[in-house]
Amino acid sequence: MRFAGRLPLLIAVLLASWTLQLSIAVSPAYADHIRDLQTQAAESGHASWGYWGSDPTRYSTWTSHTNRLVPVYTFGIGLDAVRGEKSVYRSPERLEQLYGRVPDGTLNPEAEYFDQTDVYRVQRIAVERG
Repeated sequence: MRFAGRLPLLIAVLLASWTLQLSIAVSPAYADHIRDLQTQAAESGHASWGYWGSDPTRYSTWTSHTNRLVPVYTFGIGLDAVRGEKSVYRSPERLEQLYGRVPDGTLNPEAEYFDQTDVYRVQRIAVERG
C-alpha cells in the first residue's frame, strides 16, 4: 500500500502540530480570545453573544463535542468528492442514510457545501488513492 510509505511523514506532521499546540497552550504570552469567551460562557452557562443548540437561554445544549473549528488537511486530495453535485445535502436518500431521516431545512438541491460528516469519506478516498 502506498500509504504505508508516507506514514513517517504523517507522524512527523502530527507531532509537529501537537508540539505547536502544546507550546501555545502553555505560553503565557499567547492570548486566545475565543477560548476565553467560550470558557467564560461554559462556566456561567450563558453568553450574550450567542448559543449552541436549541435553547437561547443556555450557552450550550451540546455538551458531547467541541464547538471550535478543527482543521482537516487533505494534502493534495481535492474535495470534489464531497462538494458541489456530490454534496450530501443535495440528496434526500443520502441525508436519510446519514441521519436516519431528512432533517428539516437540510435538503438543498443546489448545495455546494459539505461538513464534518464528510471527513470520514475524504479520509477513505485518500487511503484508496494511496
